[in-house]
Amino acid sequence: QDAHGYTGETTSGGLQQAYMDNVADFLRRTTAHGIYVVAVMDETPHNAHYDEIAVRKDGAAVHPEVCGYNRQYLTGGAIAAKCAAAGDFIRSLKRMEPGLLNGILGWSMANEVFVAANEGPFTRTEGRIDGISGKFYDFGVKEERQAYYDDAILFTANAFADAVKTEDPQALTTAGMWTSDAHGRPPFNGVLPDGKDMRFCPRPAVLATTASRLDFLDIHIYPWDGTSTVRKEAHEYATLSISHKAVLVGETGVFKDKTPAQARVCLQEMVTQAYAMGYAGHLMWIWDLSMVPGQTWSAVEEGLGGFAMELGPKSTIP
Repeated sequence: QDAHGYTGETTSGGLQQAYMDNVADFLRRTTAHGIYVVAVMDETPHNAHYDEIAVRKDGAAVHPEVCGYNRQYLTGGAIAAKCAAAGDFIRSLKRMEPGLLNGILGWSMANEVFVAANEGPFTRTEGRIDGISGKFYDFGVKEERQAYYDDAILFTANAFADAVKTEDPQALTTAGMWTSDAHGRPPFNGVLPDGKDMRFCPRPAVLATTASRLDFLDIHIYPWDGTSTVRKEAHEYATLSISHKAVLVGETGVFKDKTPAQARVCLQEMVTQAYAMGYAGHLMWIWDLSMVPGQTWSAVEEGLGGFAMELGPKSTIP
């Protein structure tokens, strides 16, 4: 709709109605074509209303050491603002046309969850810091640094799931993520800089346990190292395989360093491995970004969309 998205101008007090009208129109169209939608509530909403919620929730606990991108998962105020926006979003759709909610496969707290190791508090390598649940963690100990992240992501996921289900008890909730093999790391790494990408994804096992109130996981699979191997250890498959939660491959695709023929092989091998692991379905990234440099092969190119749709019993393309 504009640069401010669904929250409207920074001085506004809620959702932008023109944006919500577009969402409703989109859902009518997808429903008419039998397409289900994953609604992604990325990042922290900002305007006068949601900023006030964040400030009020944080109160004296402003967590000055937590900064930048990391605040959305590690501070109570940012989490409260996201949850309020999710509830407002669902209520808005219910007021306009309640049946549209039936076309939403799931509500996702982020397309790809991660924290940045070069932003606070992970720039610290010693001392104690309190988490959003009030527990203290020793940042000089790798295991406690990881526990700080694990506990915060679980807290955020549960708060988001509760906010969604308060407004729509039948709704499904999820979180999108890649896995540690994207950077050649083990799943448990303590969020310690290692000379690679500063972004650290969550551990799948944390969000797959019974302590997580998410309904399914959305794991993204790409040929990270140039091969189409889906590494079970990076997916923490030992935990996922006994989890009660379904896993959707919410993104899979191949970058253009591969030829179309090679892309077909990679897609087939990755999807085949995912289904063999019991994953519930796959979606190809993406329909058409063929005009954007550095993107993956689009579904509209080289017949790859039709090819991807034939790979699994319930495959589709966003």
